[in-house]
Amino acid sequence: MIDFFIGLGMAIGVLLLSTFLIQKYVKGSQSWIIVSMVRFTKPLKIFDLLKDRPRLVNALTDIGLVVGFGAVAIDFMWMQKRPIWQRAGVFILSVIALGSITGFVFPTDNPIIPIPALASQLFFGVFGLAGIILLSLFYSGLDIWTKLSTGKNACAGVAPVIPGIDLPNSPISVPLHAWISFVIILVLHEASHGFVARKLGMTLKSYGLLFLGFLPIGAFVEPDEKQLKQLEKKQPRDALRLYVAGPASNLYFFLVGGIILTLIGGLVVGPILDPAFNAIHSQSVKGVMVEKVEEKISICGTEFPTPANGQLLPRDQIVSVDGNGISTLAEYGRAIRGKESYTLTILRGTDSTDYTFEPNEVGRIGIMVKEIPNEEYTPPGWYDPLRMIVGFVSSFLGWLLLLNFLVATANYIPISPFDGGKMAKILVAPYFGFLNMGEEDTKKMVGKMFGVILLILILVNAAPLLITNA
Repeated sequence: MIDFFIGLGMAIGVLLLSTFLIQKYVKGSQSWIIVSMVRFTKPLKIFDLLKDRPRLVNALTDIGLVVGFGAVAIDFMWMQKRPIWQRAGVFILSVIALGSITGFVFPTDNPIIPIPALASQLFFGVFGLAGIILLSLFYSGLDIWTKLSTGKNACAGVAPVIPGIDLPNSPISVPLHAWISFVIILVLHEASHGFVARKLGMTLKSYGLLFLGFLPIGAFVEPDEKQLKQLEKKQPRDALRLYVAGPASNLYFFLVGGIILTLIGGLVVGPILDPAFNAIHSQSVKGVMVEKVEEKISICGTEFPTPANGQLLPRDQIVSVDGNGISTLAEYGRAIRGKESYTLTILRGTDSTDYTFEPNEVGRIGIMVKEIPNEEYTPPGWYDPLRMIVGFVSSFLGWLLLLNFLVATANYIPISPFDGGKMAKILVAPYFGFLNMGEEDTKKMVGKMFGVILLILILVNAAPLLITNA
């Protein structure tokens, strides 16, 4: 405990010192205890790169808007001046078309928090990713409420993602190097807002970075506020394109980056490195054995049976899967992947026995396995360092892509200060025109409506961070 407080004190000291040095020596910086904002005002030509490509920018942002807000976005952007019967018809067809892809993008067979397929299709069709977020928070909150009220533990539905720190009551852990990914993601996000702002002829008052001590934790681009208000009032479609530019860019990075990395890994890295790595690794081990047999599998308070419990024992060697011999974890993983049942040939002492298992709902039989090292073989000196480098790069790029998707999704949440909150006010307000409240008052009402709904959902989803049942 003393070591913990010593470490905490040292960390706070480093943050305070870093903030002091930034405030003293970096021009244009502002500081608040351990947080600093470094602001730049000199115009950058890089923000004008897309100024002469309005059609490309409009197409990319419009797609991002439809992904984020579904049929509601389609209705606002292209159907508002059409007859009501045309609007209704296109709205229904849009919901059906968008909802039909949810099975590919958002699997509904999650055994931990099952969400009805029809509900996913409807919410994504009507309100895009923002609708999926609302639906997921509702079902996650319902699951959390049920588990906590019956004395079970539950995983938080929302939590601050801090690289290097495990999330309470959660199997998720974000590595420390994800800080670098966050910086890249946030710079990309804010720069995209800047590109669209300049394409619209707006002035950028400033741009810069946010720091926690010496750690960069965010970025920002600040357009002229008067121009922004005028844009919302006179050209709401362009205002939506400005707001959606950030999350859309993160979404495109995730999709395009994933395709590129898959192609590079499958066509270049794999064929070059895999044969050498596999040949050395296969000589470094002499089999696969059971390390642990679990009595039950508990994930976020939901328990699943373990078919291997009472059948297998620690130190059992797995000789083959469905008659195919295995000697490495990679071979074992490939042999059981996606199968509804499989037979393991187990060597226990000198006895060999076959066991047939049907994986549970989460695809596991309840064993942890490890490789048996071959102590008679020594890998080449370059093998371990190169393997570590490849592993780090793969992990970094993987988290970079995943966090891009998470940041994009989070920014479609329809509340301020997220981009989704600004977009939701513009998109949803016209549906409440019958109240005759005036445009600005209606937007405020829409903002408050989503704010109350999401506040309740977020509080329920965050409850496991504060409550832990024994």
